[in-house]
Amino acid sequence: MKKLGLCLCFLLLWSTAQAAPKVNSVGGQFSDDSSVSVSGSGFGSHPMKIEWLGGRSGHIESANAGAKFAKSGWSILPTENFFPTYDTTRAYSGSKSIIFDSVRFGDGRIGVAYDPGAALTNGYASWMARIETGGATGQWKMFRINWERNVVDTGPEMTVFNWFGGPDQVLLRRTVADRDRYYPSGYPESGEWVRMEMFLKPSSAAGRSDGNVEIWVHRPGKSIQRVLNVTNAMTYGSGETNRWRHYIFQNYQGNGPGGSSRVWMDDVYVQNTKARLELGNAATWSACTQREVQYPTAWNDGFITFALNQGAFKAGQKVYLYVVDANGSVNEQGTPVVLGTSGAVTAPTEPAPAPAPTAPAPAPAPTEPAPAPAPAPAPAPTEPPAPAEPVTKKPLAPKNLKLAMK
Repeated sequence: MKKLGLCLCFLLLWSTAQAAPKVNSVGGQFSDDSSVSVSGSGFGSHPMKIEWLGGRSGHIESANAGAKFAKSGWSILPTENFFPTYDTTRAYSGSKSIIFDSVRFGDGRIGVAYDPGAALTNGYASWMARIETGGATGQWKMFRINWERNVVDTGPEMTVFNWFGGPDQVLLRRTVADRDRYYPSGYPESGEWVRMEMFLKPSSAAGRSDGNVEIWVHRPGKSIQRVLNVTNAMTYGSGETNRWRHYIFQNYQGNGPGGSSRVWMDDVYVQNTKARLELGNAATWSACTQREVQYPTAWNDGFITFALNQGAFKAGQKVYLYVVDANGSVNEQGTPVVLGTSGAVTAPTEPAPAPAPTAPAPAPAPTEPAPAPAPAPAPAPTEPPAPAEPVTKKPLAPKNLKLAMK
């Protein structure tokens, strides 16, 4: 009985740990940059080390149009001669974005790198990306996670790139020669804003195959797709001492006609956990075709505050709040709020799971029919009776005849 009790306790704790976050209520002013609070349970924890360049009063919107990109923790590479700037000709949200302009410089080697200050144990990055190829063919290396602040192909690193009109690719390099190549799909087409989203978990030690790389692509009006999920990945070869650290938004445009393509980047969000808040455009997480990441300001297991990021949503639009925990679990049913309004909203009741179907009762086994009674034996045939012999009258004696005549 003790063992049974321990097993039941373990299962209860395990199921509790695996439960999705539950939102009870949401309150505040539902407008850009306003503070909103969320109460509930199962939110887990958040390290609260976040690099966020979006938002109405965030870094990109606050910068001067045309100025050279500059921010603490970030650097320009491979050379300061070609640099990104703040641009007003294209913006996903607000009025500005960051442009990597190969037309202006006649060179596609333009990138920026973010250093979180330490090697990754877990990494998460989300940003809006747009390319206008100008008819160019060639390669676009949009992103890499690297052990050094460099865009030279080396290892250990992970590189994301595609070819205009060719296959999208991801290279997981332990060294330059020792690498795994993958072919996801769904990267941005020319002239559209696409949200790129990644979770990066390197190997826990050199030579171990326990890493994980996931990539999601959010294309406008389409279902959100996880285009890559590499599990049991070995990111560090045996004896490797270097570790993933630098997020490099490389945006290299080359290996084809140069000087005719441009890349923009907006609403950049980087942290070291999957835990986050999102606003979506549908009542269920799986039905959303647009989601906007939110910037948390406080987080514990039962209460979160965040600065609302309207993104590309419009005032008056109904959107739905979702909480994702560090394991990637999320409340499937969102809590509706209307942008531009204020107040407190009670979360809808999650529908109770349908009871497990029960197996139909087995049909009764067929019974053998009772044997029909044996027919009564036919009566034995009887011999027909012998015909009676005919009776003949003897003639009367003459005396008798005489007497009769008297």
